[in-house]
Amino acid sequence: MISISVKMEPGSVKQITVELTGAVKDLQGLNSSLAKRLQVELVKHFRSKNAKPNKRGWTKSDFWEDIAQDTEIANISEKGATVTVADHRFRIHVTGGVIRPVKAKRLTIPLIPEARGLMASSYARKFNRTLFTIPGRNALFETVKNGTESVIGKTNVRARRGKRTLTLPLSARSTIRPVYALAAQAKIPADPTALPTAEKLQTALLEEAADWLDATLSDSHA
Repeated sequence: MISISVKMEPGSVKQITVELTGAVKDLQGLNSSLAKRLQVELVKHFRSKNAKPNKRGWTKSDFWEDIAQDTEIANISEKGATVTVADHRFRIHVTGGVIRPVKAKRLTIPLIPEARGLMASSYARKFNRTLFTIPGRNALFETVKNGTESVIGKTNVRARRGKRTLTLPLSARSTIRPVYALAAQAKIPADPTALPTAEKLQTALLEEAADWLDATLSDSHA
């Protein structure tokens, strides 16, 4: 009798451990087969998520493809096998949590498609733009050649005229547009589909175990 368990513990969500017990002579060989199947199932799941269109219609960041490429077999032994998702960004999508800035004072959250996947400094270099703040607005702005519908609404900017500093109104339709929102933190909700269900993985692994045993018995009787 072969028994397979799939562990996805909240405390170590970057690792999914397969444990197997049963009267099998070559447990390490079976665990190797199970580890490969587990890796295949996870990669297939992540790539299926990556294939879904972006909710905003922006250019895709291919985050889940990155996760798929970082899914590897960590170890195989007679006791079990471990497949690891090495990308550090994966964990928070499983558990949810709060992201806070590490080096900067504020997080920069992209508001336009071009800024997606780029830090503010990288965006400025790539598009040769100068980003600036406006008092009272938690965002980084840029000037553009053509008037665009701005989301900043009515606000004021400080401007120099000769020796005087004036406060001037900025119309809603402006050649200034927000590029990044600035936030002290960002809450990331847990994604219930970040991993396949334990039931789905267990079914796949039991199928793999049955196929491996059939092949092993066939070889021993050959």
